[in-house]
Amino acid sequence: MPPARRRSVLVATAAGTILLLWRGPVRAQDFAPECHSGSGGTPIVATPSWGAGLAPADPYGELLQPVTRLVPATGYYMDLDLHGDVLAAARVSPGGGGVDFFDVGDPRKAVLLAAIQIQFPVWDVSMFEQGGILYVALGNETVFFPQVGAHIWALTPAGPVYASNPSHLGVPENVHHVFVESRGGKRFLYAGASFGPFAAIDGHIDVYDVTVPWVPVYLTTLGPPGGPTPPFFAHDFHAGWNASLGRHVLTVGALTQGVFLIDVEEPQAPVFLSQFSSYGPSVDGHSMALSADGGRVYLTNEIPNPAWGGLNVLDVSGAAGGGGIVEVAQYASATSFVHYARRLGSFLFTANAQDGVTLFDVSDPSDLRLLGWKATDEGGSVALCWDVLPMVKAPGTFLVANEIGEGLEIFSFRPYRPERSGGTAVHLGSLGLAVRNWTDAPATVVGSAFLKGQGGTLSYSAPLSLVPYGITPFPIPPSAGALPNGSYEVVFEVVQKEGTATTYLDRLKQKVVLF
Repeated sequence: MPPARRRSVLVATAAGTILLLWRGPVRAQDFAPECHSGSGGTPIVATPSWGAGLAPADPYGELLQPVTRLVPATGYYMDLDLHGDVLAAARVSPGGGGVDFFDVGDPRKAVLLAAIQIQFPVWDVSMFEQGGILYVALGNETVFFPQVGAHIWALTPAGPVYASNPSHLGVPENVHHVFVESRGGKRFLYAGASFGPFAAIDGHIDVYDVTVPWVPVYLTTLGPPGGPTPPFFAHDFHAGWNASLGRHVLTVGALTQGVFLIDVEEPQAPVFLSQFSSYGPSVDGHSMALSADGGRVYLTNEIPNPAWGGLNVLDVSGAAGGGGIVEVAQYASATSFVHYARRLGSFLFTANAQDGVTLFDVSDPSDLRLLGWKATDEGGSVALCWDVLPMVKAPGTFLVANEIGEGLEIFSFRPYRPERSGGTAVHLGSLGLAVRNWTDAPATVVGSAFLKGQGGTLSYSAPLSLVPYGITPFPIPPSAGALPNGSYEVVFEVVQKEGTATTYLDRLKQKVVLF
């Protein structure tokens, strides 16, 4: 963002104070692209060592490299949201809270755009666009005493402006989570609220039509004072089109009750579909990520329990036809709990409290392949990785990790993997080397093959242009040289070069016999 396009505005209102460095409306980014299909899998339970750092299958280099850290002026960050190049971070600070907005067009050089300060702590945020204007819904959570509920603010080119306070009951309530669903030209706000202290079981979800954000229209309530589900506290939820179920579905993580699936094809008349609570009251359905087709829910649980685990893969494809919800895989940490989960293509990132960030390959949606983990605590506070959010930007793929007390740490994530097909006995010209791009963005890398064995050594390097979710062959041409028949070790490395810097991404080692 060129500095000439920024302008500084200080706006004071009855609702709060806004420090603004703003530019204009932004385009939305889909940060949950299509997932690779799978063929079923075997449930696993994996336990990383606490504080061990990222441990890929081949520990030649780390998948996550820190590039910058964003620290609030006061307080600490809570939940995150992304819309286009704008990252929103809910904030709790002395005397209240607010939302900080950052330009992450180049996440390595993130810039503060705006800061909204109100007199209540802000727990969650959800951004949406309507009429060319970016809006943010935020939930106020004071933990012990109910307060003002949800807010909507308009982030206009002239500055953030308070728009409305969705509340149909006119009484104080805590709003722990908010989610705005964009459905064609319509916008629906789902607000998880309770009248009592934090995590009170008297919670409910209010549904509003916020197509006109300045005039929210109350539609219905799930849970008391009415609705298809029993009393519950809604930790987290997601609403949108579910291709697997063929309808718009609200997926709810509920304290002590696991996960609910609710048909919201008609948001004013929701229909209960199914529930997963196989582990009884120990289940703390918290956050979730969904596969691209909606057939899998990756549900987290912030109450450590060896029986329940920390992350469960649930098959929900039969939820609308009486088939219920079936658990197909599980991950558990013996030292922490899983708080938030976010998916980017075939990768699942989780915030694992004291363990930091954990990374899974979910290209097979019925299984979990643990790729590694990375501690995010630098000793500045109690270790607690709260939220994670992946994004694909022009400079590459990045991950934002919220370490409570230490701000937002942004990592580069470059998952371009060397592969080899074929048997162990081959000709030099048909080694079958290739690089798979597991992201939804094109990339340029340098592949380097080294062979060492009975007949000597050979090396060859060349640039590769990777297509999204594609496999790019890496043939060794005759001009690279020749080797006599015999046994060799093949090392195939993938690196990225940026100026004089080289980042080693991954490598593959195998034994082959040349003939």
